[in-house]
Amino acid sequence: MWMVNLAHFSDLEKLDQVQSKSCKWSERETSGKHPGKLAYHTTSIIGDTAYLIGGSCEESENEGVYTLYMNSFEWRQVKTSGDHPGSIDEHSAVVYNRNIIVFGGYRTSGRTNNIWVLNTEEKHWTLKQGGEDPRRFPCPRSGHSACVMGEVMWVFGGQGDVEKLNDLWKYNIHFGTWD
Repeated sequence: MWMVNLAHFSDLEKLDQVQSKSCKWSERETSGKHPGKLAYHTTSIIGDTAYLIGGSCEESENEGVYTLYMNSFEWRQVKTSGDHPGSIDEHSAVVYNRNIIVFGGYRTSGRTNNIWVLNTEEKHWTLKQGGEDPRRFPCPRSGHSACVMGEVMWVFGGQGDVEKLNDLWKYNIHFGTWD
């Protein structure tokens, strides 16, 4: 695992000659059951715990959830219940009220526009099905970006089944609706 100390992050606005040189990457040893080599996964942090979801490597797909406790740098595989996304790549993940909301991505069956919510306290997944009406639901996509502002998850762009996308969608987390 690699990390950077962001204590001097504000130095990046300064001229190179004036910047502190202590903002450097360093490799960090970890312990426990780690997920292995992965690409196309997401990592979300709640408190002092990082949650890794999805991803793949040349040999396999990650169908699980892993946690990394940032105080001890110990990995653990999380046993979850409910309707989980399974192996998923190129999805987005955002944090809202100690829940991780996973949207879209690429599964073995193709791209999806489903939403999965992981309650990190109960370790339980809930599936919120996407839809096919392009006026009410974003099309299935992967490689997009998402963020949360207030009670809204914003989703932008990505790759659809046919072309790259340049659209912005608003998901009301509280009501569970696309606006």
